[in-house]
Amino acid sequence: MSDESGQENRTLEVKIRLRADISEGYAMVKSLALAEGLAAATPEQLMAEQLDDVAGPSTNPRKPSYIERVKNTRSRLRQAIEQIRSMSPEELAASSASDSTDSAITEESDA
Repeated sequence: MSDESGQENRTLEVKIRLRADISEGYAMVKSLALAEGLAAATPEQLMAEQLDDVAGPSTNPRKPSYIERVKNTRSRLRQAIEQIRSMSPEELAASSASDSTDSAITEESDA
């Protein structure tokens, strides 16, 4: 039985060493690729990328530019304000009384 457990321990040690070697090799390849990419980039390119992120046109609909996000948020906020203004105080009170998120927040703060 001890021969079996000794063999299992050696097998486990080999597997751990192989995983560590693979991990180390992968990390080295990724770090070299990153270093090459950073060495190839110029400050002008990096600044241009940042400006595009902030003000440039969005090429990805899932990731709009910062200015587009601000405009979208402002638009949704204005719509919400207009919708709230169009509601009577009774409607507003009734809707917030039935809103589960408001009551959950109130319950948490009471506890």
